[in-house]
Amino acid sequence: MKKFLILVLFMTLSVFASVQQVQAKWWIFGKSADEVNLNYMYINKASYEDMNGKAVFFKNSLPNNEIAINGKASVKKSKIGAVMVSLDKKETWIKATLSDNGSFEYKFQPDTTKSYDFYLKIIDTTGKTNDIEKTYVQITFSDQDISLLARETLDKLFKAYQSENIQAFMALVSENFVPGSDILDSAVRKDFLLFDYIKIEHFINNISQVSDGKIFISFQYNRSVISTKTGETFTDKGMTELVLKNEGGQLKLYSMKNPLMFGLSDASEIATGSVNQSSDEDMIVVENPSGTIKVLPYNEAIKDIYGDNNDGTVKTVTLNPGHMTPINSTYDFENEEYDNATWMVEYMGTSFHLPGALPVQQLATGTDLNSTAVPTTGYNLTEGEVRGTVGECWAIDYGTRGRVLLKFKNDGFNSSPNPTAVIFDYKYQQ
Repeated sequence: MKKFLILVLFMTLSVFASVQQVQAKWWIFGKSADEVNLNYMYINKASYEDMNGKAVFFKNSLPNNEIAINGKASVKKSKIGAVMVSLDKKETWIKATLSDNGSFEYKFQPDTTKSYDFYLKIIDTTGKTNDIEKTYVQITFSDQDISLLARETLDKLFKAYQSENIQAFMALVSENFVPGSDILDSAVRKDFLLFDYIKIEHFINNISQVSDGKIFISFQYNRSVISTKTGETFTDKGMTELVLKNEGGQLKLYSMKNPLMFGLSDASEIATGSVNQSSDEDMIVVENPSGTIKVLPYNEAIKDIYGDNNDGTVKTVTLNPGHMTPINSTYDFENEEYDNATWMVEYMGTSFHLPGALPVQQLATGTDLNSTAVPTTGYNLTEGEVRGTVGECWAIDYGTRGRVLLKFKNDGFNSSPNPTAVIFDYKYQQ
């Protein structure tokens, strides 16, 4: 009997020990999952994940002659204790400015004759670190003139497209093209089946660079194509915009707006918005799935591409000083008209003025208008003035006249006493 009791006791203790072991292993597993994470990091507002270990910045377009590194780190069970930066292949480490929520920032003025081997180390209060090797970026600098390079890249894109050379064309397209390089590839191939003798003349109006490596090119164009089916010639003209992106010192096509220059065969999928045209401009449209080519007035063309439910299309407006007076100009989002009696914003050279006190709100800098709905709540009354910088996004509630979401694309406000044009994207909903 005693032996039996001892055996039962031994078995019970064994089971208990096994349970304790499982629990201990579960606890160890939970601790190992408590990793130090780099949520995101930007180098001059460009995501380091897109750099593939190499960042090339153009010397003549460094904002404030600085390199700014910022991001956010997190850990589940402890707290971020320090964020360290190395610019010399981990030989030395420098502390970055760290906030309580894990946000960090480090700025330095580089010697643009040198290259920098950058690493980031995040340390939590228990001594754990992130995977430092994964943060490596080689930072170098180019003497090239960014405006000249942008012009050359645009010329190459048009040359490849007009000669129907798909390999040369796609070599100039970013793998991260919005909404997808494969979609553009397919649409351009369809263009080549539908069009003969493509001819496009372009005249650049403006080249502006923002600090995330994107270059906006606004230009006017005259275009003609011949239908391979009917032999009929179609022509149009207007103004449009595309975006190039700096990828390792090379500029690649990143996104386009209507009127599209490339990929008309799938315009509704490819265009990231529309550039406002004067009322008398026409636009070449390819009807899907038939492939029928036609020329329509601009507003009808946009409706043909997207259908009647076109609220929320992102458009671009340039307000030049001198529309109304030497420094003033206005725009009416509802009627898409400049300088009329029903204006909704007035550019006065140093800021936007609204027609009276209106509810406004500021969204996160860099907000993507294409994927962001115009807010219906969260507004606060302002005394009728909005001043923005590159990438800032604002929503304005005009009551019965609708709401607008706009994002500034240049620093025209900051050029006083000699104001330049202010360029912004907007999405309007009634």
